[in-house]
Amino acid sequence: MSIFRIGAPVALLALAACNGGVGGNNSTAAVGGDAEAVTEAGSQESAKLAAYTQAYNKLIGTFGLTETAKRYEDAEVSEKTGSSNVSITDGWVSQGRDALNKAIESPGDLGKADAAAKALRDTLDPLLKRLDALKIYYDSKAYKDDALARGKAEDAPMRADFTRALDALHAFDAQITILQRARDEKMIAEFKAKGDLLSFNSKTALRQAEDLVNLFNKPENLKDPAVIAKGNAQITVLEKTLSDLRAETEKAKASGGDADRTRSLIYHGQVADYLTSLVGKYRELREDGDADDRNSMIDYYNRAIDAANNLN
Repeated sequence: MSIFRIGAPVALLALAACNGGVGGNNSTAAVGGDAEAVTEAGSQESAKLAAYTQAYNKLIGTFGLTETAKRYEDAEVSEKTGSSNVSITDGWVSQGRDALNKAIESPGDLGKADAAAKALRDTLDPLLKRLDALKIYYDSKAYKDDALARGKAEDAPMRADFTRALDALHAFDAQITILQRARDEKMIAEFKAKGDLLSFNSKTALRQAEDLVNLFNKPENLKDPAVIAKGNAQITVLEKTLSDLRAETEKAKASGGDADRTRSLIYHGQVADYLTSLVGKYRELREDGDADDRNSMIDYYNRAIDAANNLN
């Protein structure tokens, strides 16, 4: 699953940790999307994509939909009894839903991305209705009065609500990823055309790092020799870009500049450093297939995104 965090002007996505569980963790295949509309800076469509990205980030971020679904699964309601200590969380899913609603109502036509956003909203409303009611049931310990009868009866429907919402989230992710890639490709081409090799290499490295992490978007890919072979080829490309980025950074340092220029060089350097650490975690991942290494790769990627956003 593709996943950028942040970004008003550039609208990047953040990668979420790779967890199994309710609804799985695979992206729906990307098809369609109004890519042309978002490549014009300042357009309504560009602003709408940024709003969609922010909503998506809330849903995949801390206490978002993915984490809330995982925590519900971990409660193992079907295995408990009325004498058990059972608790669930509603997280910040409603905040993500509200941000999504606001983005949907904003001006601009994003075609299939709009349709995917509305489909996601249509899964979140019933999910939250059930989840909010169940949270009261568990918080008040009412399950001790009915020997967890209601909780068990609603366990399968609650899991089904999460599965539908996560599937819709993945479909939404696929559509906004198409649009973001169109924007990125135009931006990278413009950096190269005007000779801004610092920005060109930083943005290219981020794209290449995203492609590396996304190779491991399924648990079974972590130890797949064919996927590892692709990862090895990808780090060769990425490390060449990072080498070019460091060389351009050193060249720019030698030429001097004002305070803003000096600050931008710090952030370009951070992009290179975080992505170098990401490559290191990949090399650990290919040795043991540990999902924690993949999650560390995501963490370094998101740190690099944060650094890059300071350049905007």
